[in-house]
Amino acid sequence: MIDFARLFGACAVSILAGVTVAGANDSVAEIGAGGIQYVYADGIQMMSEDLAISTEEVTVDYVFHNWGDKDQTVMVAFPMPDITVNYEEAVSVPYWDDNNFLGFHVTIDGTEVEPSLQQRASLLGVDVTRDLQKLNVPLLNVGTHVLDVLDALDSATLQALADRGIIDLGEFYESADKQVQAFPNWTLESVYYWTMTFPAGKDVHVSHRYTPAVGATAGTGIDFDGGINSEWNKSYVDKYCIDDSILRGGKNRMAGGNYLFEQRISYILTTGRNWYQTIGTFHLTVDKGSPDNLVSWCGEGIVKTGPTTFELKKEDYYPERDLEILILSVPGNG
Repeated sequence: MIDFARLFGACAVSILAGVTVAGANDSVAEIGAGGIQYVYADGIQMMSEDLAISTEEVTVDYVFHNWGDKDQTVMVAFPMPDITVNYEEAVSVPYWDDNNFLGFHVTIDGTEVEPSLQQRASLLGVDVTRDLQKLNVPLLNVGTHVLDVLDALDSATLQALADRGIIDLGEFYESADKQVQAFPNWTLESVYYWTMTFPAGKDVHVSHRYTPAVGATAGTGIDFDGGINSEWNKSYVDKYCIDDSILRGGKNRMAGGNYLFEQRISYILTTGRNWYQTIGTFHLTVDKGSPDNLVSWCGEGIVKTGPTTFELKKEDYYPERDLEILILSVPGNG
């Protein structure tokens, strides 16, 4: 029997993923006793944010302005959505053998800087980072590398980790002389951060780019016959704001025995509230990949601007919720 967790762990896009990783808005931060903490930036405003999201790449360009009469040197943080997996799911990232697992790049006024990365492992809110580090287990809980390291641990150590819930022990499929396979059960929390100066009375341009890890499922939990108000579809309505057009489009695409492939992208917008005042101009572009794909996310004033692109523009924007994007496609459409 095939070990699906190993097979999909090295893939660019997961087939059975239940977790989504994309990115976040920049936020002002400090390092306290508990690690990265987010603070308020007095007098530094995010004048504009131009965000473009697809399953292949995320790019974001900011313009900040320091309205104060003094230069400010602060720590800027870019938190990633948490990654949680178990032995029944497979989650992949673009560069699973690298701490910079999304290929994250930052430029300030056109000059690239090297961000630092804080990673922590937690289980039900309890920090288990040191427990894993003592065993030389990588904190990145996806990909084949972490499985190989866990495989090498002795049975007593594995059982002790399993008793605490840090790992799950499942049936082992590849070797007759080993009865269990260890799978990560912890949550990975990751924050990229760097220090930069905002000169008084001047604009600063900050840009990011990276490859998102896209959560995906071969199939979808949407009931296309159930209606928007059905209890079955409630989670999709609440999270992605699916509407009747999505239900109709999905039903049409499933005609003839087809099934839909579900992809999910998350982006943390609410950390943008840590800057001074509102975001002056917010511009979002979402590319759904194929003209035949369906896409849905929560937002007012979304406009279709091309065969695969949709845009949203807001002035004096105050993000009330994070961004959750759902893409539905027939396998083979991309």
